[in-house]
Amino acid sequence: MSREVLGDDDDLGTGVADHPDLHLDPPSRLTVPLLPPPAPTSPVGQQPGETRSPGLAPPRRVVRGALGVGVFLLGAGVGWLATGESALSPAAADPVGTAPVAVLLELRSGDLPESQAPRAGGLRLVTARIRVDNPGRRPVVLDGTAPPLTAARPRSLTPLPQRVAGGARTELTARIDLGCGSPQALDLPELTYRTADGLPGRVPVYGAFAELTRWCQADDPAQSIQVRRASEDDARLRIDLSVPSGRTTRVATIEVDGQVLTGRPLPAVLDGQVRSIWLNPPACDPRWRATGAISRLELTLDATERVGTARAWQVLPPDQVLARWLREVACGPR
Repeated sequence: MSREVLGDDDDLGTGVADHPDLHLDPPSRLTVPLLPPPAPTSPVGQQPGETRSPGLAPPRRVVRGALGVGVFLLGAGVGWLATGESALSPAAADPVGTAPVAVLLELRSGDLPESQAPRAGGLRLVTARIRVDNPGRRPVVLDGTAPPLTAARPRSLTPLPQRVAGGARTELTARIDLGCGSPQALDLPELTYRTADGLPGRVPVYGAFAELTRWCQADDPAQSIQVRRASEDDARLRIDLSVPSGRTTRVATIEVDGQVLTGRPLPAVLDGQVRSIWLNPPACDPRWRATGAISRLELTLDATERVGTARAWQVLPPDQVLARWLREVACGPR
């Protein structure tokens, strides 16, 4: 309830002058602290002659001060708790990009006599040496391989399980049944691991596609990319290619004697069917003017960005269509 008080300013400090019968408890029993008299100037929003009970609404300076102290104490408490939490919690998780990295270092014929001859289905036993780096801060445990949905099926991978500390590296030996004539990808299955938190992960083996492609090309050339036919088509050279195994293979680029050729379609996807690529004449190389020059097409094969590229090459049939095309078209009159 508001009221108006008429009289001297001295009566505004307690409001007792107008109520002589108002009883106040002794100071020791007051539940609301007494505040000093208000400043002579009227607070903002107070009309002249209006009073407000001193025990109900403290001046704004006091409120602001109390709020400032409270915010300070609250911030200090939160900071202390955060510091304690950081000190007591385990190490922070590794940032993105610090997963293990596996690289195929070496591929050789298997160490057993059975590796000298193909097994059922044309499989050969080979041995791979794989290096695994752990660039993160926390350890990981290598524990096996993903399902073998590739032309290389590991028989064993040793030693497993193996703990790799943060910043450390190790090597694994894999004995593999390799099928160069398989329609599946020439690649190794991914390695599996678990983090310090027990979370599973997979890592590809870089370089496996390139090395397995080279190995199969030398060991079983009948299953490599085959040049079925080469013929001139106006100024361009048409080459017909296929992969006898039916394996899907992506040709990224085609080179001849170090020159990258243009044409269509490039990149090209090959499989068990005969696919044609039309090549444009390159700039003339003086070597091509010599009669009977031996030239070859070199194909850069591209599996996926994840596992890199491999190079393979095929020499055209004895009629030397490529050599004649280079000599008469690329180096002939334009």
